[in-house]
Amino acid sequence: MITTKGQLAQINPARLATVIGLDSGGHSGDLFVGANKEGSLDARKIKNKKVCIMEAIAYVCNLGWTDHPNCVDPFLVGLGIFINDHPQTTTELRNSLIPLIPKIVNTDHATPETKLRRRAEALRLILHELLPWWMETTMRPGRLRTEQTWYNAYVLNEPDLLQAVANCEARSYALSEKFAPGSSILISIYRSAYEYTDTGALSDLDIVAVPPIGQMARIPGALERIIAIYEQIIDIRDPELEEAAMQAEVATQIASEEAYKQAIARIVKAKVPAPVPVEV
Repeated sequence: MITTKGQLAQINPARLATVIGLDSGGHSGDLFVGANKEGSLDARKIKNKKVCIMEAIAYVCNLGWTDHPNCVDPFLVGLGIFINDHPQTTTELRNSLIPLIPKIVNTDHATPETKLRRRAEALRLILHELLPWWMETTMRPGRLRTEQTWYNAYVLNEPDLLQAVANCEARSYALSEKFAPGSSILISIYRSAYEYTDTGALSDLDIVAVPPIGQMARIPGALERIIAIYEQIIDIRDPELEEAAMQAEVATQIASEEAYKQAIARIVKAKVPAPVPVEV
C-alpha cells in the first residue's frame, strides 16, 4: 500500500518483529533480486539484515521497495541514511536505530513549519552540543581556550541562529587569514554551517541537505551524539494532525464497512448469491 499525503502509514507488527539487524550502503541492488511482484521487500532480505533503516521502514509499513518511504520527512530520510551508511557507524550503532522506527514513521505528516523547525533545531543542537564537544576532544588546551572565548560570545550566547551561523562564516575567514595552526577542519565546519543555511535549507522544503556534521562524524564518539540529536528532532511532531488523520481513516473504514453491509442487504433481498469479500 502506498500512502498519500492525507493518509497515515500503518506499521505491520509482525514485520517489525523481524527487523533484527541493518546493513550499510551498497545493498539496494541485492534487494531487487528478492522483490516480489508487488515490489515489496522479500522477507529473506530482512532476515539476512540486508536493509538500511529507511528500507526497513518501507518494509514494516508495506510501502514497497524504497529507501525513501513517503511517510518519512525527507530531511529525516537524508540524516537517517547518513547515520546508517557512515563508515564509522558500527553494527551496534546502526542497529540502535531499529527501536526508533515507530517514531520515524509518519514524520512526513506534519506542517511545513514543523518540518522547518526540525531542520533549525538540528542545526542548533549541532552548533550548541556537538561542536563544543568536538572542540574539547580535538583541540590542544591553549587553542581550545582561545576558540571557546570566541565561540561562547558569538555562537553559544547568540539568540539568533542565523546570526550565529553568519558569525561562523566570518570566523572561518578570519582563521584563514591568520593561518591559525590546526584550524583547517574547524574552518571547514564553520563554512559548512553557513553553506547549509545559504542553500535555503531552513526556509525551503524543496531543498534537502544534511546538516554540517561530516567532519565531526569522523571522531570516535561523534555518531552516538548525532544519533541522540536525531532522536530529539524526531520528537518534533504535529500530534493534532496525526490524530485528525487517524480519526479520518477510522471514519472512512466505518463508512466502507457500512456500505458493504448495505450492499449485502440488497443482495440478500434480491435473493442472489453474496460476493466473497476481497481483502485489499
